[in-house]
Amino acid sequence: MEKNEFQYCQQCGTKNEQMAQFCINCGSALQTQSESATTNKTTMINESTATTASQPATVTSQQVTTEAQENVDSVSSLTPQHHSGMIDEATHELNNWAGGDGSVHLKLSTFLSEVFRNHTQEEAEEIFIVGTRETTPPLADVVDDKIQPWLFSRVLVLIVFSGFLLQFLALLNANFGTVYSMDAIMAISVPVAALMLFFEMNIYKNISMYQVVQIFSIGGILSIIAAVIIDLLIGNSGSIDFVGAMLTGFAEELGKVIVAAYFVKKLNANNIFNGMLIGAAVGSGFAAFENITYMFGSHGQFAPISYALFRSITSISTHGEWCAIATAGLVVAKSYGSLEFSTFFDRRFLRFFFMVVILHMLWDWNLLNGLGLVRYVILAVCTWVLVFVFINAGLQQVKQRQIEQRREMQTSA
Repeated sequence: MEKNEFQYCQQCGTKNEQMAQFCINCGSALQTQSESATTNKTTMINESTATTASQPATVTSQQVTTEAQENVDSVSSLTPQHHSGMIDEATHELNNWAGGDGSVHLKLSTFLSEVFRNHTQEEAEEIFIVGTRETTPPLADVVDDKIQPWLFSRVLVLIVFSGFLLQFLALLNANFGTVYSMDAIMAISVPVAALMLFFEMNIYKNISMYQVVQIFSIGGILSIIAAVIIDLLIGNSGSIDFVGAMLTGFAEELGKVIVAAYFVKKLNANNIFNGMLIGAAVGSGFAAFENITYMFGSHGQFAPISYALFRSITSISTHGEWCAIATAGLVVAKSYGSLEFSTFFDRRFLRFFFMVVILHMLWDWNLLNGLGLVRYVILAVCTWVLVFVFINAGLQQVKQRQIEQRREMQTSA
């Protein structure tokens, strides 16, 4: 099956899409598999003649791809590497599933380096001014070598600070509204900040904040409704044993991805970063509204602020990120084509969908309660490994599309 879907670069051995014209790793010109077989056979018979005859084309190809090669070399922590080891092999395989190639190595110090630097209000405002005809950059201008978000951290600080101000107000004048507002603000702080993180990571800058807010609010509520309906259809009792946790994971992840799929189709999203942003918006909305509902106990009593903080902090690796992963997998399966019902049965989507279902199940399963916070830390790491795999594959996707576009422009000229 794989022979019909991929071809390998003769220069570096990287796996590429079958119809790709240039290697996503080294930028060298690719041939179709039939052309490659013919060329290899001819080269073995008369290598010197073949080299001489193709020399002008080789020079032209090198001129076209020199800039792409320099971009590949400049990618720091997210550049695919070929190393040995269990983790490298695992991320290499996951990266292949996501449409990329090579193992994924991330330096958090590089990824988060802009968080600890001073930024102006003008810089912050420029991040929001995207998604219109005038502010969406052409593909050739999309940054393809680094992702260093920072505004999400300021959004988180702002919301948490607002929560503490409400807590101070509650100490001065405790009443129902003040205490509930304080808990609600704390409960949504991390989901909203995480959504801002994915908004910054959308290097295409083709989805506006207004659209994101729509997806977050409407999509978040609709996904909860969809999950409840699916729960009723499959007869989920809500228990947290293995079967109950698995059914809950399946119902909630399916509900979210169905709603996310609607927005993918509506916006005609065909790249990984758009898929992650749409999924993160739906999932973060789900997390925010669900966290607010958990602020009341079964008898209407308030949850303590410590619980609100716990729900919020653990949201950094739950609904928003799980839906981002599943939706990115859906977009990989869809690619440039239209989103059809059959897309949901594509293995490129199903692999990542059932990964997040399993992560969700492990998060809820009561058998693991004895692990305490260790469980959540391990699952958070697993979740973000998948996110960074898609970031890596997304950057490679940008490079490949830019190279193909330059090739098409040169051919038409």
